[in-house]
Amino acid sequence: MKKELTPLEACESLGVGRLYIYELLASGRIRGRKMLGRWLIPRSQIEMYRREHPRFGSRHRGDEADHA
Repeated sequence: MKKELTPLEACESLGVGRLYIYELLASGRIRGRKMLGRWLIPRSQIEMYRREHPRFGSRHRGDEADHA
C-alpha cells in the first residue's frame, strides 16, 4: 500500500472532487508536500480527515459492504 497519494487518489478515497482536496491543502486541514511541482499527500492525513469527518469516504465503505 502506498504511503503517499496523489490528489486524484485522495479525492477518490474521500469521494470528493480534486478542487476540494486542493482547498484542504491550501487551508492546512490536510498536509501534503510538493515534489517536482506535484502534490503528494500522506495516506495518514486522508485517514485522519476521514475519521474526523465521517461523512467523507462513506460512499466507498458502503460500496464494499454492498458487495460482501
